[in-house]
Amino acid sequence: MERWKKSQTDASENIVGYIFSELLPGCNVYRSNHYKIKGGSAENDLIIGYKDVLFVIEVKGASFTYTPAILDLSAHKVSINNLIQKAEKQCVRVKKYIESSPEVMFYKDDALKEYSFSLRKGDYSQIYMFAVTVDDINEIAAAIEKIEIADAKEDIISISIDDLWVYKDYFDSPTEFIHFIKQRTMATRASSVYTFDELDHLGLYINHNMYTLQADGIANGMPIHFNGYREDLDRYYADKLLGKKTEKPRQSIPSYIEQIINKLVIKEDIKTPLQITNFLLDLSSDTKSYFAESISSIALREKELGRMIPAISFGDASYSLFVNIPDITVISQDERKDYVEANLIKSGSEVCYYIYVSLDDMGRIADVDATLYKRIEIDSERVEKLKAFGDRIVSNRIEMFRIRDNKKKIYPNEPCPCGSGKKYKKCCGRK
Repeated sequence: MERWKKSQTDASENIVGYIFSELLPGCNVYRSNHYKIKGGSAENDLIIGYKDVLFVIEVKGASFTYTPAILDLSAHKVSINNLIQKAEKQCVRVKKYIESSPEVMFYKDDALKEYSFSLRKGDYSQIYMFAVTVDDINEIAAAIEKIEIADAKEDIISISIDDLWVYKDYFDSPTEFIHFIKQRTMATRASSVYTFDELDHLGLYINHNMYTLQADGIANGMPIHFNGYREDLDRYYADKLLGKKTEKPRQSIPSYIEQIINKLVIKEDIKTPLQITNFLLDLSSDTKSYFAESISSIALREKELGRMIPAISFGDASYSLFVNIPDITVISQDERKDYVEANLIKSGSEVCYYIYVSLDDMGRIADVDATLYKRIEIDSERVEKLKAFGDRIVSNRIEMFRIRDNKKKIYPNEPCPCGSGKKYKKCCGRK
């Protein structure tokens, strides 16, 4: 019996590890990871590292009771506890262990003598947690985050292995999968988001991107039951099964943004590539389009002027965009840094994304550089100088906007010329 249980456990963990390795090509998969706790040791099923993101995973397989809960509530409590709650507690414990020290060690067995690998928390921008059930309890897994009976934890995605297989088939891009997992994790915290099926989360993501924000905007403090969002996915897979030519339902992402993301994830010298790609994918559809169109319009203007023109966006989506095309005068690295830090001071934002795009002669993206700047890291002695520089940037931009559109002034309720998406009076026009 024990040999059978061990074989079942090994097979289940290997399958889940395989699914994630398909979703995240080139990731590091660590299985059966032992670590030190007060009074002894503990074991984690899977840790998966991909770029600057970690996944902490617990896999549970048991015989879930199918007796109706109304007839045997205690049996359901025990099943949910075995399949979900224990796994979640283990995930939380592992995450706390990883965050407890700059570097933590994992071992091959409970004796904690044979070293396996180590992790440095500074290498990761995000840790995601999964409780994966081998049992086919899709609807229960989807709802478990909102059911008090299970004492489910926020930030932990409870998912059946069947739905994980669907994600493996659906996602072609590791960056898009990770961005979805970011939104899916946010949904575990959102009191407004209730679904009856795990794949409704994917349908919500396809239709609304940051769907928890959409839900919070219309919920008015009340829970909303989202149902039917998986229907497009059901039709797609039904047509695919029947051999019909069909188009996968997915978000529309401008070509330039896809090219930037694809370049970022293959570069070795960018510290937190997935944090930056998540930022780009977080942008609303209109802001994504504006960002992509900005690259084309800036390149066209730079060709006319023969010099680089920075694009600064103040507001919640704070970024500084630099486009390098052949045969122009390029702004130096130090000057670009001044632009970014002036952006931070002027906008009051905590962070600003520096994005440097090089185009080839055909207008395709040849190279990308990107960095996350933080206001807290700016030298205090430079603040006044940067504030004055930021004021000049805004003044020049407004003047160019007025000349281009033949306007005498920008009215308070007009969209701000900086591209933040805010009204002028709440952005660059603030007194």
